[in-house]
Amino acid sequence: MAWDHTTASDGFAIAMLAVIAASFGVLLLLFLAMRRQARRRDRQVDDLLQELEQSEKEAEAAKRETPPSPPPWEKPPDWWKDRK
Repeated sequence: MAWDHTTASDGFAIAMLAVIAASFGVLLLLFLAMRRQARRRDRQVDDLLQELEQSEKEAEAAKRETPPSPPPWEKPPDWWKDRK
């Protein structure tokens, strides 16, 4: 039988192959678990995300509509016309 001719280095190589196979198996299980959880995603979270996105868009639009007010130390552009 071939097992009679195995050495310690052969055993080490076989053990390393087993460790590598086990680590790939763990990674595969992690990816499958993540995929399964992604399918069961809560719809309320999606609704909240849409609501937040909508409110950010509304705030951005409101910011664009109002002109920026000048700092209090600046004179109005037509200050010279107010002289009487």
